[in-house]
Amino acid sequence: FREAVRADLLYRNPAERARPPKAATKPEREVRIEDAVKVMQAAAEAKDWAMATFIRLAIATGARRGELGALRWKDVDLTAGRVTFRHALVAVAGAVLVKGTKTGAVKVVAIDAGTVKALKAWRAESDRLVTLLGESIAPSWFVFGGREPWHPDGITQRWVRCCKLAGVTMRLHDVRHASGSLMVAAGIGPAEAAKRLGHSAEVLLSTYSHALPEADRAMADLHGAAIDAALSEEISD
Repeated sequence: FREAVRADLLYRNPAERARPPKAATKPEREVRIEDAVKVMQAAAEAKDWAMATFIRLAIATGARRGELGALRWKDVDLTAGRVTFRHALVAVAGAVLVKGTKTGAVKVVAIDAGTVKALKAWRAESDRLVTLLGESIAPSWFVFGGREPWHPDGITQRWVRCCKLAGVTMRLHDVRHASGSLMVAAGIGPAEAAKRLGHSAEVLLSTYSHALPEADRAMADLHGAAIDAALSEEISD
């Protein structure tokens, strides 16, 4: 059409005002928390305590690989049970850079008692190892790596190794999706779940739509229980 305009065969290119259709968002394939836990257990059995803790935190928070890798001890509040994700790791030409999170937002995420316990154990082990070198951990040190963070590719390689030990076929990013699916299936509100994962509510619902039938089933059971309870009251009256 542009060539036709240049040749004066057309006055205007009819494609200039056309807009390409939006690509349909495909839901993520179903993944299970149980499989991620198997990989975590395999890491622990291999005495890779750092990776076992990393996986536990990944499951508990649904954070991205880069966000977990960039986490510093000063952003871990073991008393309140919270972690703050301010940055993310990115590999550029072999070097590891620390930048803002994917969305640019700072996320404060609550963690459960079991994950707090795992982080406390990893901190104690980290302190022991660093003390042997005559040093002490500074608040600015990375939770996974120390003075310098793990390389993102190295994190994936450790994950793949643990998957093989566990006999599980699963991407590291699948852990994040398993966390999202769990929240949607449990009926957690889209706004709350999206905030925790660092999504918009619209993206969360389109990405994890496969988990909605489970949430709908829970709501159906809730209504059924209410009906049965009301019927029981009628009969007793």
